Amino acid sequence: MVISLIQKGQDLAVRNGLLTDKTRQLLVKSVMERLARYEKYQGQEVKMEQIIHSQARSNLPKLQKALVEREIIEVTESGIYLADPLFAYWFKREMM
Repeated sequence: MVISLIQKGQDLAVRNGLLTDKTRQLLVKSVMERLARYEKYQGQEVKMEQIIHSQARSNLPKLQKALVEREIIEVTESGIYLADPLFAYWFKREMM
């Protein structure tokens, strides 16, 4: 997306190693417009966000299997949990 904006001659700016507010707003606007655009997918006109959602859902079983095999998650009848309590604590504290 950034390369596309540069090719279109958009002014993108970085200050102190971070995108400026104006540049972030432009990037968000561009991403949102792209997600709302219709594309040909499996013979139909579908919004890009629906294509991404469909592709992500199709990968879930493979990703879940890999996480179980690596003992990162546990799958039980009551739900899916992080296998390591310390990692679960850190994840909840840092990522939520």
